[in-house]
Parts: sequence; structure tokens; C-alpha cells
Amino acid sequence: MPDYAGGLLQLIDERVAVRLRSGTKMGTVQSRDSTGVRAMVAVDGSSGVPQPVKCFEHVLVDVGDRVGLVRFESDWVIVGNYSLRSLGAGHETFEWSSLSTTTSATYVDMPSSPQLSVPKYRDSTQFRVRCMISAYVTTSGFTVMKTGFRIQGGDGAVDYDMDVARFDLVSTNSHYGWGGIATTTGSLPAGNYTMTARWLRVGGSGTLTVDAQDLIHMEAEEVIA
Repeated sequence: MPDYAGGLLQLIDERVAVRLRSGTKMGTVQSRDSTGVRAMVAVDGSSGVPQPVKCFEHVLVDVGDRVGLVRFESDWVIVGNYSLRSLGAGHETFEWSSLSTTTSATYVDMPSSPQLSVPKYRDSTQFRVRCMISAYVTTSGFTVMKTGFRIQGGDGAVDYDMDVARFDLVSTNSHYGWGGIATTTGSLPAGNYTMTARWLRVGGSGTLTVDAQDLIHMEAEEVIA
């Protein structure tokens, strides 16, 4: 039979253990706000009704993810996710099947309108985009080409052209390859975005051309600006 002191210590240990157990939970994400730290989680062993919790910004979660929560003072906070998550990203490669040209001094869609679709999960982030392309000129003379992306939000609130790459073409009928990187600016709310490849002639007199020997590779990733 334990003495009084031993029994008291055992009682203290048991109460501490109960307290520690109550400070951690598991649950399933039902929703995640696109700004701020709020998420809704159905906690294991509860009624199944989603409860508001907080989520550390570096822990990326999506609907249906199994997550671990820890209580910090009065707040339940998501601290881990069983699913491996990243911010939005996408890439696309397009090859032309026939010859197409432009001499436009303003942005127009590249032939067949090559497109990239990419999600954006957070309001506070930006897109870093990359473009690799090949093209040529069919007429002699120094010619300057720009390639850009038309960035469109799913709800129509965002719609603008952004420069991505610039190149000087000199030799007639010589296929050049080049690329560029750019980062968006301004307010881009979370949502689904479409990026369409665009081109224009900003200098010179050559006719910008792509054909079956040319291609374009488009990439976009959501980044913390």
C-alpha cells in the first residue's frame, strides 16, 4: 500500500497525463479561409459538426486532410498534416502543328492560344511564371519579340497581360530558343487562374513566326511574395 506522499504523487501524475491528453486532438479539415488563420475541422470523437480552429501559416491544408491539433491557451491550432501539400503550381508544353505569323504591335494570343491552368490558395501570395519558347522571323531585318501571359481569374475580376520574355531576332528563318521569368504584383485573390500565351512585335520589321519545329513551355507557381 503506497504511503501518503507516494499516493499524492501518483494522483498528480494522473491528472497531468489527463491534461496533456486533452491538449491534443485529431480531425478532418472541412474548409480553410484564403486569408487569415481560420479553418473548420471536424474533430474525432465529436458530433462531426465542424469547429472553428486556427492554422499556422506554414502548415498547408485542404478539404479532407487529416490533421493534428494542439491547444495553445484557449486556441486549437492545426500544427501538422498527414497529406503532403504545396501552394498552387502547374505547367504545360505546347507544340504547333502548322505555320502561323504575327506583326501585331499589341499583345494577341499565340496561335491555338496555349493555356496553363493553375490554382491559387492564398490571397497574400503571388505567381512566379516562366516561359520557354522558340520562334523565328521570315523577313530580313532586326526584330524584337515579347512573349507574355494573359492572366485571368475564374471570376473575371483579374484580367491583364504581363511581360515574361523578350528576345531580339536577327537571322532570317533561324529558329531561336529563349525564356524568361516574371512575378505578378498587386492583389490576386485566391481562386483558379488561366494563363494564355501571348506575343507581340515591339521593334523592327520582321514577321514573327512559329511552325511545327517550335514549341512553348509554360510554368506557374504560387509563391510567398
